[in-house]
Amino acid sequence: MRHLTAEPIQTDCTKVVYLVHSQLDLMKLISSQIRDDTSKGLQREYFVYFVPRRTVVCEKVSSLSK
Repeated sequence: MRHLTAEPIQTDCTKVVYLVHSQLDLMKLISSQIRDDTSKGLQREYFVYFVPRRTVVCEKVSSLSK
């Protein structure tokens, strides 16, 4: 697992999974990484999963379970 950066993907894996908040700047980083791979002739499968931000309701439920 790695943090999303502007750097190209450095892996031999053929499948890449992104877990991200839905933010335009993150989508641009992902797009840039995929374009970089494509320009190098790399063939990978990409999966993007959007995760929600922490909400007040989740915080309350979490604190009740402690």
